[in-house]
Amino acid sequence: MLLGNLQAEKGQIIFKDAAGQAFQPDSYSIGYLAQDLVLFPATLAENVTMHTPGLSANPKDYLETVGLQLDPQRQITPDDLTLSGGQKQKLALARTLSHGFPLLLLDESLSAVDRAGQDQILWTLCQLPATVIFVAHNLSPEQKARFDREISLAKREHV
Repeated sequence: MLLGNLQAEKGQIIFKDAAGQAFQPDSYSIGYLAQDLVLFPATLAENVTMHTPGLSANPKDYLETVGLQLDPQRQITPDDLTLSGGQKQKLALARTLSHGFPLLLLDESLSAVDRAGQDQILWTLCQLPATVIFVAHNLSPEQKARFDREISLAKREHV
């Protein structure tokens, strides 16, 4: 619903800026990283940039930002078995961050990353000049404390 792909059966979603003014975000201003990530048969650097001109930094900088210390010119395939699940998630996150979206929606994007890696990435995310909506099921109390708000969702059974 936040991405505009589904309509709410009841209620509405209202986006507000820091001044409390309602606005409708352009879908291209929302960075979305799904739980089921996509990698491309290319180098790590090309997976970060997706050949997008005008990125503000070197792909290696984004890889380092998420703690992925691998050669940016390394070739990979989408089902590359030499990368761990956490490394794949870090690579996809580096790509998302490289575009400088003002709104990030991250769905279980660190579930395969070790706790120390999660801590560092969450600290980095909270320093961004962006609104970050982070969906997770396994954050520690210390990790949760980094965010301004926690929203718990539960499915209600119809009686």
